[in-house]
Amino acid sequence: QYFEKFRIPTLNDLYWKEDAFARGNSDLQPEWGWSGDFAIHHRQNLGELLLEISPVFFFNYINNWIVWQPDAITGKWEPVNKSKGKSEGVEFRLKLDYNRQQFHWRTMVSGQYTYARSRQSNGQWSSY
Repeated sequence: QYFEKFRIPTLNDLYWKEDAFARGNSDLQPEWGWSGDFAIHHRQNLGELLLEISPVFFFNYINNWIVWQPDAITGKWEPVNKSKGKSEGVEFRLKLDYNRQQFHWRTMVSGQYTYARSRQSNGQWSSY
C-alpha cells in the first residue's frame, strides 16, 4: 500500500497550556509526506496446529515533521517542526492455533513485535 499524508497540528500541539513541564506552539506548520507498507502472510496447517506468520514492512517520509522535544534553555517539552524525517521498520505477527476437535476445545496464542527507527534530515536518530 502507498499513501500520501497530510496532518495538521492537533489542538494540544498548538495550544497546550504552559505549565512547569510543557507548552504548545501556535507557529507549527502541517506535516505532509508519504507512507507505505508491504505485508506477507503465510499460513501453514500442521495437523491440529495452525501457524500464521505475517511480517509487515513499513516506511514514512515526512516534511515539517511535528516532534515534541525539550527546549534547550527551559527544558520544557514543546512541539517543533523538523524539516524532514523518516521512519521505517517491521511488525512481526505470529499466531498459533491449536484445535483438538475430539475434545471440542481450542487454544490460540498470538503476539506482535514492532521494531521502528526514526531519523531526522540531519542524520540524527530520534531518541523518543
